[in-house]
Amino acid sequence: MKTLSELYNEVIANEELKKAFAEAAKADQLVEFAKEHGCETTLEDMKAFRDGDKPLSLDELDSAAGGGSCKEYWVECGNCGKKNKYKEGEPRPKNCQYCSWIFNQ
Repeated sequence: MKTLSELYNEVIANEELKKAFAEAAKADQLVEFAKEHGCETTLEDMKAFRDGDKPLSLDELDSAAGGGSCKEYWVECGNCGKKNKYKEGEPRPKNCQYCSWIFNQ
């Protein structure tokens, strides 16, 4: 199964795939397009990838230094909807790092 990053790299390298992707986007069929090209994903994951919050696959997480030895947590902002990450042992963020909205503690 391909990651979103792998699919993205294939699409930008191939004119036919670019056209097919554009058609899928116009028809709101991006998840189906990804599935047809070997990538299981959700629209939320695709939006996060587009916005730069690229989720890592389990293989990518395992291959990272320390592979899974540090737990990460997320606080979703009630204002802008972005996810704010913090690690085990760190204090929970008090403000959204994107819009400065104050979280309920």
